[in-house]
Amino acid sequence: MAAFKYLDLRYKDFEGPLLVELFDKDLDAIFLNNNRFDSAIPDDIGNSPASVLILAKNRFVGCIPKSIGETAVNLKEILFFWGMTCPAAYRRRSGSSLISLEELDLADNVLTRVVPAEICASPKLANLNFSFNYLKGEALECSAAARPDMVFDDNGN
Repeated sequence: MAAFKYLDLRYKDFEGPLLVELFDKDLDAIFLNNNRFDSAIPDDIGNSPASVLILAKNRFVGCIPKSIGETAVNLKEILFFWGMTCPAAYRRRSGSSLISLEELDLADNVLTRVVPAEICASPKLANLNFSFNYLKGEALECSAAARPDMVFDDNGN
């Protein structure tokens, strides 16, 4: 069997926890949206070399793992919406950050606190959606004045 680069499990009615090993696979795109996964997202998400991670419309619980800041430099799009209860405490490591991230969608979760400045400092980020959460605000770096090149959606906070 030839190696595959895309995992598309959208709309399959899968339920239960995600396998920890999933994010250790050499995949360029992981589509898991519109299922009933109901675990925390594994910390191994930071090991993923994928350029696209779509985890939306599941029943994930807990926080976005801190390791998300350690994902490969080619990660361009992340969609987490419906179910997450707190954002990642974003952390950068030398030579590893979300420098290629173009779109981050955190809409319709139960996120609290403040959108971290480090997320908005991602140089290629063009679209940031954190609408319909319980956020108390965003860092100055996450304002239209600081990033006129970026589209922000913070409605419903």
